[in-house]
Amino acid sequence: MPVYVVAYDISDSKRRRELSDLLEAEGMRVQNSLFEIYFKNGKELERLKRKIADIIDRDEDSVRLYAQCAECREKAIEMGDFCNPFERDAVYYF
Repeated sequence: MPVYVVAYDISDSKRRRELSDLLEAEGMRVQNSLFEIYFKNGKELERLKRKIADIIDRDEDSVRLYAQCAECREKAIEMGDFCNPFERDAVYYF
């Protein structure tokens, strides 16, 4: 399965926080409203899409999921300061 880049524009703070929490549990935040998520199979992707649909208001909010193939990922250009997701103020259990 490819990596998906998930971007959103949510008008309501409660829905935005709920979606952000969901996406952060599923993948890695790379910018404020941009996540990269790796799926093992299509069922995981479909499950996430259903959860997103349950959170958003389709009349006010937008969410986009962009598939990235391995070749496209290798061509990605990163510029600027990037935070390491494990440097945040959080506790991680492995």
